[in-house]
Amino acid sequence: MARLIQGILCSMVAIILCMAALSVFSYRFTPVFYEIAGFTLASGVLIFYAWARLDTWSSTQALLMILGIAFILRCLWVFCVRNQQVSDFAIYHELAKAMMSRKGYALTGPVGAEDFELYLGTDKHFPYTTALRAPGVSLWAALLFTLFGDHVWIYKLSNIAMGVGTTALIYFLLDSSSHPPLARRAAFLWAIYPTSIM
Repeated sequence: MARLIQGILCSMVAIILCMAALSVFSYRFTPVFYEIAGFTLASGVLIFYAWARLDTWSSTQALLMILGIAFILRCLWVFCVRNQQVSDFAIYHELAKAMMSRKGYALTGPVGAEDFELYLGTDKHFPYTTALRAPGVSLWAALLFTLFGDHVWIYKLSNIAMGVGTTALIYFLLDSSSHPPLARRAAFLWAIYPTSIM
């Protein structure tokens, strides 16, 4: 497992070096470089420290530390890396706004126009009720937007909460199983898994 963490850290350094090389060849460092490089370095240091200390903590300390890492990494991603709502996410946002304004699960435009051209043909007109996109994301966003207003940041905060909650769920499910030592490792790996952070 130590080799896995060393491999992850080496990969993070390699990513930063490749980004730096590309930026030098383009004669400038873009803000995105600094955002991703900072996120990678900060998360790498945190991951390395936590993995080295994971077995020395009590169960409560380990759980709190793993949840803290899950929370910090997700907050770093949300607040330090700009994430514009484009493509699928923009369409889910549009569907959520349509449900919130009582238009139903419908594409209202202009974002969903690409779905018309790619999947439905061009003879359709807005608003168009469709189940082409799975409704789970839009239903959750519509509920949040109804309760807190149409702000993308509230959706991002809910993603942080769900990511940390999933980490805790993994820990408690494995801790009550026949292999409790796996609880720390599995919850930690989920807490740092890039796809669950982004």
